[in-house]
Amino acid sequence: MMSLLKGAILSEPPAHASERKDIELCCRYDASDWAKPNWTEKNPVHNWRNYATPPLRRIWHTFTDEQKQVIAFTLQTAADAEQWD
Repeated sequence: MMSLLKGAILSEPPAHASERKDIELCCRYDASDWAKPNWTEKNPVHNWRNYATPPLRRIWHTFTDEQKQVIAFTLQTAADAEQWD
């Protein structure tokens, strides 16, 4: 959405800017081990590593940092949606 303010046009930041912020916050706190995850560590509930498949784990080292963060964020989103009785 755009608005006019004394002759200047201001626009909201692009959607990808807020997505990037969400990814950075997730990777700072919930998925803080995104760069070099310990796949053998026993994972508690609501942990992104629980959703990483063996093939993904095998090729993790081939991804760029940005790709690792996006994947960790996506998997953490799934982990956050877990519901336990």
